[in-house]
Amino acid sequence: MKHHRKVLAIKAGASGLAQISGSSDLPFEEEVSLDTFYIENWSLLLDLKIITKTVLKLLWALSIISIIRNFSKGYERTRT
Repeated sequence: MKHHRKVLAIKAGASGLAQISGSSDLPFEEEVSLDTFYIENWSLLLDLKIITKTVLKLLWALSIISIIRNFSKGYERTRT
């Protein structure tokens, strides 16, 4: 429980280790563990890694959305 207080004491950001590690699939304790690791091991390099992985995940997600949209447009044309 001590590490829960530590995590709650910091401001939430737009991204973090839990978010780039699959936050929706992680158990709460794992998210807290990653946040605690970040608090205890903060560095500019760690922030740069998180930012880079966040951007890559966003670009990947956007490319998947684009592929799905293009596929569905082609599917609609073949149905008519």
